[in-house]
Amino acid sequence: MKKLACVISILAFACPHLFAALYENLETGMDKDQVLKALRQSKRIEGPPTDALLGRTGLNGVFKTRQPVGGQTFSLNFDYDPSGGLRGVVFYSRSKFKGAEYETRLKSAYKALLVGLTEKYGEPSNMPEWLPKDSLQEGRILYMHMWRVAPSVFLMSGLGNMGAMEGYFPVFRLSGPAGMPPKSKRDREELKREWAAIPEFPDLKEAELHIADAVRSMGTKKYEDAFECFQQAAELGSPRGYWGMAFLYDLGKYGVKRDKKKADELNRKAAAAAYAP
Repeated sequence: MKKLACVISILAFACPHLFAALYENLETGMDKDQVLKALRQSKRIEGPPTDALLGRTGLNGVFKTRQPVGGQTFSLNFDYDPSGGLRGVVFYSRSKFKGAEYETRLKSAYKALLVGLTEKYGEPSNMPEWLPKDSLQEGRILYMHMWRVAPSVFLMSGLGNMGAMEGYFPVFRLSGPAGMPPKSKRDREELKREWAAIPEFPDLKEAELHIADAVRSMGTKKYEDAFECFQQAAELGSPRGYWGMAFLYDLGKYGVKRDKKKADELNRKAAAAAYAP
């Protein structure tokens, strides 16, 4: 039986019955009840406090990684074959990037993920160029890099596009063979230098952690704590930090004093940073 704790830790065991290994205690061929049991037992995955969401989502999107991966937390989605057995786990970053951020902060966020995966699994089997923005259609995912992490176990990373309101996000998938991401005809070493030269935003990881804390505080109605977290992110230049502060100033309740002037000012800052909402 092969098991894989993905980026966070790796545990591999042998078994002839399964063609691949998935995240931690998840195994190919599991039905949804078995998947749910494994998720609830995991110490690395966080789920909803009640089962209210599970019936509507089929487990997708309501479980997430407890610890950041490359400065980002990821929601888990599950891919089943026609007979109902699990065949893949897809990790969607909860960090979204919009407008001009595609060529700046998204690149930096994807680079951080790429570096982490390469440190864990070695160089990817292919080396593509950065995807042009217009090549990523709304509602689609395009994978760029792929690693063969065990016999018949493949890890692919790429980008998704949820449209103008949601934005772009890093994504990776752990599954059996699912097609080869695109390669480039250019020299591999030249492409590696290009990826290595992508500018990094030292504040990106820290800002996204503050945003994640703010969202958790909002979910438990700790609005003063959420405001403080949004403010910390805003001080690092995060447009979502500006927007979160504006939202709470505009709401004007739960311990945050209403201030329409400050809300408008912060909304303009968020908009100037290409944050559509």
